[in-house]
Amino acid sequence: MSELQALLRLQTFDTRLDQLIHRRDNLPETERIDELAGSLEAIAGRRVEIATQRHEIERAQKRVEDEVAGIEAKRAEDTDRLYNGGITSPKELTALQDELQSLARHQSTLEDEVLELMEQAEPLDDTLSKFDAKADELEAERGRFEAARTVSLAEIEAEHNAVSADRETAVLSLDEALVVKYQHMRGGAKDGVAVGALTHGVCSACGLGASAVFIDRIRSLGPGEIVNCEECGVILVPAGGA
Repeated sequence: MSELQALLRLQTFDTRLDQLIHRRDNLPETERIDELAGSLEAIAGRRVEIATQRHEIERAQKRVEDEVAGIEAKRAEDTDRLYNGGITSPKELTALQDELQSLARHQSTLEDEVLELMEQAEPLDDTLSKFDAKADELEAERGRFEAARTVSLAEIEAEHNAVSADRETAVLSLDEALVVKYQHMRGGAKDGVAVGALTHGVCSACGLGASAVFIDRIRSLGPGEIVNCEECGVILVPAGGA
């Protein structure tokens, strides 16, 4: 294998490494995981709003129920006073009976209010349950995609390590100055391609054909001499039919 062919092989390794890095950074699993995270965040935000409304209703209901409990205690106390024989004045008995009736009416009003609050809470509870079910569904899906991403990343890492090892071996077979030149060219080249094969008069890097004069020039080059593509500037390595 000539040194230029070894350089083309190095380019092949570097191109594959670039592809693996691009694949790693643009996994469809990651994209879906990000989408799911956004959906979960939106659900969580909406759930906070509904849960806040539900909490306010719960507080109002507790306040009314506490008032009902106080009225019940008062009614029990007044009922005991009414029937324990401690009050003998007809006027006081009548006033106590009136108070008991007033308390009963007020309690009934409050109990109706509790029922109304419970009715208001019901659709909110239903919505919260639906949010929780949807969140569980999305979390499960995210878990599946995270597992799939782990597998993909492991596969990419394994291939990246193998190609990197091959690349290191390829570098050792090349002249250091040539490698430095290649690395410099790669830094400014499109898609990092600094070396291309010239096959049947066509540059593999840009896909354009070379002139007959240029091809004759390449054929006249001595071993190790470097020529660059007239169109894209990459180092050309003559291949079949060049």
